[in-house]
Amino acid sequence: MSNSKLDVLYRGQSFASTLCRALGRGAFIVLMQVNEDGEGFVSIGDWAGEKPSVPSRAPFVANAKAAELFYAGKAVGLCTTPIISFEMGLGWMGGARDTRLIVGVSKWAEEHDLLLAVLTLYAMQHETQLHHVGIRFPSEVSMRLASQGIKASPLEVPAADHMRIYHWMPSWHLATNGYYLETQYFPAGPQTEAYHWDLVTEDPVQLLEYVGSAFSITPELFDDSGANDPIGMIWIPDKEGNMMGVMARKDWWYVEQG
Repeated sequence: MSNSKLDVLYRGQSFASTLCRALGRGAFIVLMQVNEDGEGFVSIGDWAGEKPSVPSRAPFVANAKAAELFYAGKAVGLCTTPIISFEMGLGWMGGARDTRLIVGVSKWAEEHDLLLAVLTLYAMQHETQLHHVGIRFPSEVSMRLASQGIKASPLEVPAADHMRIYHWMPSWHLATNGYYLETQYFPAGPQTEAYHWDLVTEDPVQLLEYVGSAFSITPELFDDSGANDPIGMIWIPDKEGNMMGVMARKDWWYVEQG
Protein backbone atom coordinates (compact mmCIF):
# COMPACT_ATOMS: atom_id res chain seq x y z
CA MET A 1 0.00 0.00 0.00
CA SER A 2 1.52 3.35 -1.00
CA ASN A 3 1.80 6.05 1.63
CA SER A 4 0.34 8.56 -0.84
CA LYS A 5 -3.02 6.76 -0.74
CA LEU A 6 -3.18 7.00 3.02
CA ASP A 7 -1.80 10.54 3.05
CA VAL A 8 -4.70 11.92 1.03
CA LEU A 9 -7.21 10.10 3.26
CA TYR A 10 -5.63 11.35 6.47
CA ARG A 11 -5.48 14.87 5.03
CA GLY A 12 -9.21 14.70 4.46
CA GLN A 13 -9.81 13.31 7.94
CA SER A 14 -7.78 16.13 9.49
CA PHE A 15 -9.66 18.77 7.50
CA ALA A 16 -13.08 17.37 8.45
CA SER A 17 -12.03 17.15 12.10
CA THR A 18 -11.01 20.80 12.05
CA LEU A 19 -14.39 21.86 10.64
CA CYS A 20 -16.29 19.75 13.17
CA ARG A 21 -14.26 20.86 16.18
CA ALA A 22 -14.64 24.50 15.17
CA LEU A 23 -18.40 24.01 14.87
CA GLY A 24 -18.60 22.10 18.15
CA ARG A 25 -20.44 19.18 16.55
CA GLY A 26 -19.08 15.74 15.77
CA ALA A 27 -19.82 13.52 12.77
CA PHE A 28 -18.58 10.13 11.65
CA ILE A 29 -16.62 10.22 8.41
CA VAL A 30 -15.40 7.45 6.11
CA LEU A 31 -12.76 8.26 3.50
CA MET A 32 -11.99 5.85 0.69
CA GLN A 33 -9.67 5.68 -2.30
CA VAL A 34 -10.64 3.21 -5.01
CA ASN A 35 -7.91 1.18 -6.69
CA GLU A 36 -7.11 1.95 -10.32
CA ASP A 37 -8.82 -1.25 -11.47
CA GLY A 38 -11.98 -0.33 -9.56
CA GLU A 39 -11.99 -3.70 -7.81
CA GLY A 40 -10.67 -2.72 -4.38
CA PHE A 41 -10.10 0.23 -2.11
CA VAL A 42 -8.23 1.64 0.87
CA SER A 43 -10.35 3.33 3.54
CA ILE A 44 -10.22 4.89 6.98
CA GLY A 45 -13.06 5.94 9.26
CA ASP A 46 -13.41 7.77 12.57
CA TRP A 47 -15.25 10.50 14.38
CA ALA A 48 -14.46 14.01 13.20
CA GLY A 49 -14.79 16.32 16.16
CA GLU A 50 -16.31 15.13 19.41
CA LYS A 51 -17.49 11.53 19.71
CA PRO A 52 -20.98 11.28 21.24
CA SER A 53 -21.33 9.84 24.72
CA VAL A 54 -24.16 7.48 23.67
CA PRO A 55 -24.11 4.72 21.04
CA SER A 56 -24.70 5.92 17.49
CA ARG A 57 -25.55 4.30 14.16
CA ALA A 58 -23.49 6.97 12.38
CA PRO A 59 -20.46 4.69 11.76
CA PHE A 60 -22.69 2.13 10.03
CA VAL A 61 -24.55 4.76 8.00
CA ALA A 62 -21.38 6.56 6.87
CA ASN A 63 -19.83 3.26 5.77
CA ALA A 64 -23.04 2.31 3.94
CA LYS A 65 -23.01 5.60 2.02
CA ALA A 66 -19.37 5.10 1.04
CA ALA A 67 -20.05 1.49 0.01
CA GLU A 68 -22.98 2.62 -2.16
CA LEU A 69 -20.68 4.98 -4.04
CA PHE A 70 -17.95 2.36 -4.38
CA TYR A 71 -20.36 -0.12 -5.91
CA ALA A 72 -22.65 2.14 -7.96
CA GLY A 73 -20.99 5.57 -8.16
CA LYS A 74 -19.61 7.11 -11.35
CA ALA A 75 -16.05 6.12 -12.21
CA VAL A 76 -15.28 9.66 -13.39
CA GLY A 77 -16.53 12.97 -12.00
CA LEU A 78 -18.64 13.96 -9.01
CA CYS A 79 -21.65 11.98 -7.82
CA THR A 80 -23.53 11.79 -4.54
CA THR A 81 -25.87 9.56 -2.59
CA PRO A 82 -28.57 8.53 -2.89
CA ILE A 83 -28.08 6.74 -6.20
CA ILE A 84 -31.68 6.19 -7.27
CA SER A 85 -30.97 3.07 -9.34
CA PHE A 86 -29.19 1.33 -6.44
CA GLU A 87 -31.89 -0.59 -4.58
CA MET A 88 -29.63 -1.63 -1.68
CA GLY A 89 -28.82 1.96 -0.71
CA LEU A 90 -30.21 3.74 2.35
CA GLY A 91 -31.70 6.54 0.28
CA TRP A 92 -29.95 9.34 2.18
CA MET A 93 -27.65 12.19 1.26
CA GLY A 94 -24.22 12.36 2.86
CA GLY A 95 -21.94 10.47 0.49
CA ALA A 96 -19.86 12.02 -2.28
CA ARG A 97 -17.49 10.52 -4.84
CA ASP A 98 -15.13 12.23 -7.27
CA THR A 99 -13.56 9.65 -9.59
CA ARG A 100 -11.55 7.44 -7.19
CA LEU A 101 -12.06 9.40 -3.95
CA ILE A 102 -15.10 8.75 -1.75
CA VAL A 103 -16.34 10.41 1.46
CA GLY A 104 -19.28 9.21 3.54
CA VAL A 105 -20.62 11.27 6.47
CA SER A 106 -23.33 10.63 9.04
CA LYS A 107 -24.71 12.22 12.21
CA TRP A 108 -26.28 15.51 11.12
CA ALA A 109 -29.22 16.32 8.86
CA GLU A 110 -28.51 14.51 5.60
CA GLU A 111 -28.13 17.77 3.66
CA HIS A 112 -25.44 18.93 6.06
CA ASP A 113 -23.78 15.51 6.05
CA LEU A 114 -23.43 16.00 2.30
CA LEU A 115 -22.05 19.52 2.72
CA LEU A 116 -19.27 18.22 4.97
CA ALA A 117 -18.60 15.31 2.61
CA VAL A 118 -18.26 17.54 -0.47
CA LEU A 119 -16.04 20.07 1.31
CA THR A 120 -13.79 17.28 2.55
CA LEU A 121 -13.64 15.77 -0.93
CA TYR A 122 -12.59 19.15 -2.32
CA ALA A 123 -9.94 19.63 0.37
CA MET A 124 -8.45 16.22 -0.45
CA GLN A 125 -7.73 17.53 -3.95
CA HIS A 126 -7.00 21.24 -3.33
CA GLU A 127 -5.20 23.04 -0.50
CA THR A 128 -7.97 24.40 1.72
CA GLN A 129 -7.80 26.04 5.16
CA LEU A 130 -10.40 27.12 7.68
CA HIS A 131 -10.34 30.87 8.25
CA HIS A 132 -13.30 31.02 10.60
CA VAL A 133 -16.56 29.46 11.62
CA GLY A 134 -19.37 32.00 11.88
CA ILE A 135 -22.51 31.82 13.99
CA ARG A 136 -25.40 34.16 13.22
CA PHE A 137 -27.57 35.00 16.23
CA PRO A 138 -31.20 36.17 16.31
CA SER A 139 -30.46 39.15 18.60
CA GLU A 140 -27.59 41.39 19.64
CA VAL A 141 -28.02 40.25 23.24
CA SER A 142 -27.62 36.57 22.34
CA MET A 143 -24.61 37.38 20.15
CA ARG A 144 -22.85 39.27 22.95
CA LEU A 145 -23.69 36.66 25.59
CA ALA A 146 -22.22 33.96 23.35
CA SER A 147 -19.09 36.05 22.80
CA GLN A 148 -18.64 36.49 26.55
CA GLY A 149 -18.77 32.72 27.00
CA ILE A 150 -15.87 32.10 24.60
CA LYS A 151 -12.50 31.72 26.30
CA ALA A 152 -10.66 34.00 23.89
CA SER A 153 -10.14 37.74 23.63
CA PRO A 154 -12.95 39.34 21.60
CA LEU A 155 -12.19 41.63 18.69
CA GLU A 156 -15.21 43.56 17.41
CA VAL A 157 -14.97 44.40 13.71
CA PRO A 158 -18.24 45.94 12.46
CA ALA A 159 -19.24 45.27 8.87
CA ALA A 160 -21.50 47.39 6.68
CA ASP A 161 -24.62 45.30 7.31
CA HIS A 162 -23.90 43.38 10.52
CA MET A 163 -22.18 43.35 13.89
CA ARG A 164 -19.43 40.78 14.31
CA ILE A 165 -17.00 39.74 17.02
CA TYR A 166 -13.99 37.54 16.23
CA HIS A 167 -12.16 35.27 18.67
CA TRP A 168 -8.80 33.65 17.88
CA MET A 169 -8.83 29.90 18.60
CA PRO A 170 -5.29 28.46 18.71
CA SER A 171 -4.86 25.08 17.04
CA TRP A 172 -1.20 24.22 16.69
CA HIS A 173 -1.66 21.30 14.31
CA LEU A 174 -2.88 23.71 11.62
CA ALA A 175 -0.48 25.48 9.27
CA THR A 176 -2.13 28.75 10.32
CA ASN A 177 -1.77 27.86 14.04
CA GLY A 178 -5.49 28.38 14.51
CA TYR A 179 -8.72 29.83 13.17
CA TYR A 180 -11.31 32.43 14.19
CA LEU A 181 -14.70 31.94 15.80
CA GLU A 182 -17.09 34.69 14.73
CA THR A 183 -20.34 35.68 16.42
CA GLN A 184 -22.56 37.95 14.35
CA TYR A 185 -25.89 39.77 14.35
CA PHE A 186 -27.69 41.41 11.42
CA PRO A 187 -29.89 44.31 12.68
CA ALA A 188 -31.84 44.43 9.41
CA GLY A 189 -32.04 40.65 9.13
CA PRO A 190 -31.98 37.82 8.64
CA GLN A 191 -32.40 37.31 12.39
CA THR A 192 -32.34 33.54 12.52
CA GLU A 193 -29.60 31.24 13.76
CA ALA A 194 -27.24 29.95 11.09
CA TYR A 195 -23.71 28.55 10.82
CA HIS A 196 -21.06 28.86 8.15
CA TRP A 197 -17.47 27.93 7.48
CA ASP A 198 -15.24 30.50 5.77
CA LEU A 199 -12.49 28.75 3.81
CA VAL A 200 -9.26 29.89 2.18
CA THR A 201 -8.32 28.24 -1.12
CA GLU A 202 -6.53 29.10 -4.35
CA ASP A 203 -9.72 29.19 -6.44
CA PRO A 204 -12.67 30.11 -4.19
CA VAL A 205 -15.12 30.32 -7.09
CA GLN A 206 -14.24 26.76 -8.06
CA LEU A 207 -14.85 25.58 -4.50
CA LEU A 208 -18.28 27.22 -4.32
CA GLU A 209 -19.29 25.91 -7.73
CA TYR A 210 -18.11 22.42 -6.71
CA VAL A 211 -20.38 22.52 -3.66
CA GLY A 212 -23.21 23.97 -5.71
CA SER A 213 -22.96 21.19 -8.29
CA ALA A 214 -23.57 18.60 -5.56
CA PHE A 215 -26.83 20.32 -4.61
CA SER A 216 -27.83 21.75 -8.01
CA ILE A 217 -27.58 25.23 -6.48
CA THR A 218 -25.86 28.27 -7.96
CA PRO A 219 -23.61 29.99 -5.39
CA GLU A 220 -23.93 33.70 -4.70
CA LEU A 221 -20.85 35.64 -5.80
CA PHE A 222 -20.29 39.08 -4.27
CA ASP A 223 -19.75 42.03 -6.62
CA ASP A 224 -18.54 44.32 -3.83
CA SER A 225 -16.17 42.08 -1.84
CA GLY A 226 -13.10 43.88 -0.49
CA ALA A 227 -9.55 42.62 -0.02
CA ASN A 228 -10.40 41.02 3.33
CA ASP A 229 -13.80 39.64 2.34
CA PRO A 230 -14.96 36.29 0.99
CA ILE A 231 -15.82 36.35 -2.70
CA GLY A 232 -19.09 34.46 -2.36
CA MET A 233 -21.12 31.92 -0.45
CA ILE A 234 -23.68 29.18 -0.63
CA TRP A 235 -26.35 28.29 1.93
CA ILE A 236 -27.67 24.75 2.41
CA PRO A 237 -30.97 24.36 4.32
CA ASP A 238 -32.07 21.07 5.79
CA LYS A 239 -35.69 19.89 5.67
CA GLU A 240 -36.46 21.85 8.86
CA GLY A 241 -35.02 25.06 7.43
CA ASN A 242 -31.85 24.99 9.55
CA MET A 243 -29.05 26.69 7.66
CA MET A 244 -25.42 25.76 7.21
CA GLY A 245 -23.22 27.35 4.60
CA VAL A 246 -19.76 27.97 3.27
CA MET A 247 -17.96 31.13 2.24
CA ALA A 248 -14.67 31.15 0.37
CA ARG A 249 -11.75 33.52 -0.10
CA LYS A 250 -8.37 33.42 -1.83
CA ASP A 251 -6.12 35.00 0.82
CA TRP A 252 -5.77 34.69 4.57
CA TRP A 253 -6.94 37.71 6.56
CA TYR A 254 -5.39 38.45 9.95
CA VAL A 255 -8.32 40.16 11.64
CA GLU A 256 -6.05 41.81 14.22
CA GLN A 257 -4.31 43.75 11.46
CA GLY A 258 -7.52 45.37 10.28
